[in-house]
Amino acid sequence: MDIITTHISADFDALAAMVLARKLYPEARLVFAGSQERNVRDFIQRFSDLGPFHKTKDIELEQVTRLIIVDTRQPGRIGELAKLVEDRRCVVHVFDHHPPQPDDITGDREVCKEYGACATLMWELIRHAGLGVGPMEATLGALGIYEDTGLLTFSGTTPADLRAAADLLDAGADLTIVSDFAKKEMTGEQVALLGQLIQNSEEFDLNGNRIVIAMGAVDSYLGDMSMLVHKLIDMEHLSTCFAITQMGDRVLLVGRTRSDQVNVGRVAAEFGGGGHHTASSANIRNMTPAEIKLRLLQVLRDTVLPLKTAGDIMTSPVRAIECALTISDAVEMMNRYGINALPVARNELLIGTITRQVCDKAIQHGLGARPLEGYISTDVYYIQRDADVMAVKNLMMDNRLHFLPVVSGREVVGVISRMDLLRLFHDEALEQSVYQSARRREIPTFQKNVLSLMNEHFPREIRDLLDLAAGIGDDLDVPVFLVGGIVRDLLLRRDNADFDLVVEGDGIAFGLELAKRTNSKINTHKKFGTATLRLDGQRKVDIATTRMEYYPRPGALPLIEAGSIKQDLARRDFTINALAVRINGRERGRLIDFFGGQKDIKDGVIRVLHGLSFVEDPTRAFRAARFEQRFGFAIGKQTRNFIDTAVSMNLFENLSGHRLFAELRLILGEERPLPVLKRLEELRLLGFLHRQLRVTPETEQLLGELTRVLSWHRLQFHEERVQAWWLTFLALADQLPEHHVPELAQRLELPRWMRTQLLDSYLTARKILIQSTHLQRIRDEDIYIVLHGLDVDVILFAMARSGREDVKRKLAYYLTHLRHVQPEITGHDLIGMGYEPGPLFGEIKTELLKARLAGRVNSRQEELALIREKFPPP
Repeated sequence: MDIITTHISADFDALAAMVLARKLYPEARLVFAGSQERNVRDFIQRFSDLGPFHKTKDIELEQVTRLIIVDTRQPGRIGELAKLVEDRRCVVHVFDHHPPQPDDITGDREVCKEYGACATLMWELIRHAGLGVGPMEATLGALGIYEDTGLLTFSGTTPADLRAAADLLDAGADLTIVSDFAKKEMTGEQVALLGQLIQNSEEFDLNGNRIVIAMGAVDSYLGDMSMLVHKLIDMEHLSTCFAITQMGDRVLLVGRTRSDQVNVGRVAAEFGGGGHHTASSANIRNMTPAEIKLRLLQVLRDTVLPLKTAGDIMTSPVRAIECALTISDAVEMMNRYGINALPVARNELLIGTITRQVCDKAIQHGLGARPLEGYISTDVYYIQRDADVMAVKNLMMDNRLHFLPVVSGREVVGVISRMDLLRLFHDEALEQSVYQSARRREIPTFQKNVLSLMNEHFPREIRDLLDLAAGIGDDLDVPVFLVGGIVRDLLLRRDNADFDLVVEGDGIAFGLELAKRTNSKINTHKKFGTATLRLDGQRKVDIATTRMEYYPRPGALPLIEAGSIKQDLARRDFTINALAVRINGRERGRLIDFFGGQKDIKDGVIRVLHGLSFVEDPTRAFRAARFEQRFGFAIGKQTRNFIDTAVSMNLFENLSGHRLFAELRLILGEERPLPVLKRLEELRLLGFLHRQLRVTPETEQLLGELTRVLSWHRLQFHEERVQAWWLTFLALADQLPEHHVPELAQRLELPRWMRTQLLDSYLTARKILIQSTHLQRIRDEDIYIVLHGLDVDVILFAMARSGREDVKRKLAYYLTHLRHVQPEITGHDLIGMGYEPGPLFGEIKTELLKARLAGRVNSRQEELALIREKFPPP
């Protein structure tokens, strides 16, 4: 038989999920794994047509062939039915809306989405299957949703819950019945127990969080404890509350929270229970309430996150200016760092602030050379580094501050801008409302913690390396971040071998410690605060100190200073690359996105961070085309306008050749370089490499042939490596007349050896093709003479460039059969036969090679016989 079950102490959401699941499994029996809440029992008695319902003791477990579990995936919450999970003959299907736990049941089918109610999940499946529900089923589904979402007011409520509730109302849900059972009137026993909980409440301050633990006792099981805890929270205006209640021979632990710093579901899991971030429970045996309280406090101390402080959200290091400097100096500093206000200090101690507006007016009045001290605002607001974020909010909102200096004592250590405050509001709102989609291919648009995604996507060696790096960061007390392309590709579920870490602190010291613990080689660059590790001689890890940069003139290399993670990300080329993940500390796994990179990934858009991006670094335009074609994205309209402006200003002429070539080499190394080259031509960028470069139909045909030739080579010689990017470069240069090839090499500032190789390969390939006109009519030894000693890539390029199949076959035959032909007899053998070393050795070797190529000799013995016949021994 098939049975549908749910967790012990079934509530309305569990009951609704069971009844709705039966629409998908119409032959299944509804079986309670344990007790039900009192209101649920009353509902079942009043509306018996929803059944029949069975108890576990009524079922012969050996007859169960399929177990359908709803509203939980914890084996400890389904009682005796957990035995079926271990029975290999029994198929297990799981439908749940709770966050994952390490010991979750693994089903043959799993549909798990973090919605506010499991009834929402089941309704979605019913609707997608094209099924309907009756009015009573719709009523029960709505009741389950309303109960588990607190009448759609709990922070875990999602848009899907609201849509499901609306659908169920359309299907005939009776809100009068919902209201009757959702409004839970307390019984005398419940009122008495609530009094006990209020009387025996104790408040604890854990990492700045106010947490109340309340204790009570009744003689036997009493339902609806979650309602009592909600009542207690509302009456006492609590943020987090845990109720420990002795009920006969067991103890019920119920947790509820409105705080982002407390995960009550994780806490309950330590006691064998489960639930949401905001709501949880656990049935506990063999522990007294006093023991549970001590254990609960220990778990809370280990898991409760500290409240955020001003130091957590500030930008650091701060750009403060000494009061002795001038108004013009202040404007220059604001322009350099892209800010509109500055803290003003005397000997590093805060004395006031000055804004761009004041400076602009001062310069208008001819005061640019005057010292700052006479024009600063000394009525300055500031806040201590360890102040909580509520104090920051209140101070900035009440006084309408554009920015707020953060101090340690009176020393300026950071600054909080209006944008920092707005982002804090934004993040808090998202953390209250956003949910994770269970569809594996969907990009997590507003995912705030990607630790589980990292564990799922990264291979074991990367996870181990991140754990090690996190430990070093904690030991050195510095924040460490995974940055750049590897974060972008994590969200896209793409593999990426690049491994970049940045450290808000001393990146070189961090790198040296990591090298020591991994026993790997390290190269450091003190000027830039960077280090490069080689792990096991293969994987490369780049480590940098967080830094900011500014460009002294268009197209010049940037000047670099130490900065914050925000400033470090602000110097990136595109929003999709300006992402980071904190890998250590209490915010481990937190995704950092100051510039909307997640949304641009979801929308498939390549967008720069600011309007001067291509003015400061024109090479970004080449990267825009490369990323656009690699990911199937589109360059944003405004970003395209910025590229057009940079082209019209001729900014790309200012780029050095080696920077252009570095970008070109990356483009040619793409899996599909042709679409990128065509896009560069559309953007009028290809001509900056050489005025004659074009992507013609002949170019497209040649690159297509080159792709086929390289595929053939990989299949035939999978261990022989050729540089595909170099062959693509040859194909691009091949479209130029011979006298323009040196010009291309000069514009790209190729090293001398590479210039020589480019021209030699260009000419040699053409020479092969001229000679190949006769290759089909000559002997193997003549083919050998023409091709022997040439680089494989030149021969492969000649194969791609040739338009004749018979020529391609001859060149391929050389690579597969002829190029490794050698006589077996060596010079040592000839000396042993009595020959004197000299020119005769060369004659003998040539004769043996010709005989081998002609097929006249095929073994060592036949070679010896030929030598004795042609060259009698002395």
